[in-house]
Order: sequence, then C-alpha cells, then structure tokens
Amino acid sequence: MTDETKDAEFIQPPDDLSRKAPVTAGGVDLAAIEKAEALIANLQDDYLTWAEADATQLGRACDDLVNDPPDPEAAKKELFRVAHDMKGQGGSFGYDLITVVGDQLCRFVEGLEGTPTRAEAEVLRVHVETIRLILTRRMKGDGGRDANVLLDGLQRAIRKVST
Repeated sequence: MTDETKDAEFIQPPDDLSRKAPVTAGGVDLAAIEKAEALIANLQDDYLTWAEADATQLGRACDDLVNDPPDPEAAKKELFRVAHDMKGQGGSFGYDLITVVGDQLCRFVEGLEGTPTRAEAEVLRVHVETIRLILTRRMKGDGGRDANVLLDGLQRAIRKVST
C-alpha cells in the first residue's frame, strides 16, 4: 500500500432519494410518484412565466458575451448557466424542444474560445430567438413539423461557422 492510498478517505453519499421515493415490497411507492407528478402539474402554469423571464435573462447573457465583455469566460459561463437551467426545466414541463435547443446552445457555448466572432454571435442569437419563439408559440412536446424546420436551421447555422 502506498502513502497515497493510506490517505484516501471514502465518503458514503447520502441516500436522500430512497427516503423521498421509498421502495416497498411491491416496488417504488406509487403514491410518492403521484404526489410528485401532481406538484409538477400544479407548477405548469408558472413555468411559462419563469421560462419567459429566463429567456430574457438568456438574451442579456448573450448580449453580454457578444459585446466584447471584459471577462469573456465569465460571460460565457453565465450564458451556459441560463441555457443549461432552461434545458433542464423544459422537458419537465412538457417543452421538450426547449430542452433540445438549450442543449444545442450549451454544446455550442462550450466550443467557443474567447469572445465570439460575428458569425458565432449570430448563431448564439438565433438560438436565443428560437427559444423565445418556442415559448411565444407555446410549442409543447416535440414541437411537431415546425420544430424540424427550426432544428434544421440551427444545425445549418452551426455547421456554417464550424467549417
């Protein structure tokens, strides 16, 4: 055994999930699942208000990044953070397309180096406007045929600046 392995400390993570959704002899506690689903359903109306506020914040973060910020890395992290939050919430509230576009935006931001070029800035803005459009049109679920057009356009824009 080396000195490094003697100093290792093993930490047992808390098991909060099993307390919140206990597994019984019959399987997962269905009452706990139904309670969680009811809570999410009750928040459905509030989601659009939150998402529209997040979209405004996303637009500001985008503007901050593309307008030659004093700290491009901090501006990039903020844009990523807001996009990531929106991505995580979208599917939970039936806006799967927000999750898809938010994920694309996160992946694009991760690939940026320094302040975005003019073309990269346009790709960022198109993603922000697409998220706003999804919310304005209330494009729930996968967004249908219109979603395919939006996603195809975003992919073309990304490919254009990536080549």
